[in-house]
Amino acid sequence: MPLTWNVEHVENHQEVTTLHTDEGDQWHPVTMALVYLTMSTGIGRITEANAGEFYARTNLLERLVGPQLIRPEGEDGERPTGYAAFITPDEVRAHVGLATNACFKDEPRSKWLKRVLDREMSTVVARYGKAVVTTAA
Repeated sequence: MPLTWNVEHVENHQEVTTLHTDEGDQWHPVTMALVYLTMSTGIGRITEANAGEFYARTNLLERLVGPQLIRPEGEDGERPTGYAAFITPDEVRAHVGLATNACFKDEPRSKWLKRVLDREMSTVVARYGKAVVTTAA
């Protein structure tokens, strides 16, 4: 099933979710990062009620795997030149109303934490095993 999203309920959605460039309009990079983060966070719709939880999960994921956004240098809208940056609380707040089909019910925090931390621990253990084999060789 392809990932789909709807921004019609985002306040000022045409300005918030669109990047205007000389080549034409395109999805704003922050919007696209948040769309894809709905899969990783287990929260398919950003609402007033869950925006803080969405931000907290996003921030934890970014601390584990790195920033999900590259901010362009200057105003030219070029991508992916620029510097890596964390999603901010204001960016999440501006996207209240964003909805995707990533999940239809928010994943409970305890289940989400177990899923994310188990995956991260398995990745680190696997990397450790490879490092030991490489060092011993």
